[in-house]
Amino acid sequence: MYGDHVMLDADIVLNEAGGRAAPVIAARTRLDIAADQLANREGALLYSGGDLAIGRRLDAQGQATGQARLL
Repeated sequence: MYGDHVMLDADIVLNEAGGRAAPVIAARTRLDIAADQLANREGALLYSGGDLAIGRRLDAQGQATGQARLL
């Protein structure tokens, strides 16, 4: 997944290869992930050319706020 400002909002974000090529979630300017649980493993990549925020919810501007329960 790639874009300028990437916003993910889910209960669980699982970014792992699962026997395939390592997945990438990347943003040119900002990456916001709102999740109760976030797993990034098996060579997977979370990348932002600017800001990267992890929280529990997205606010009205699409920015992650609060705290995820499990990283």
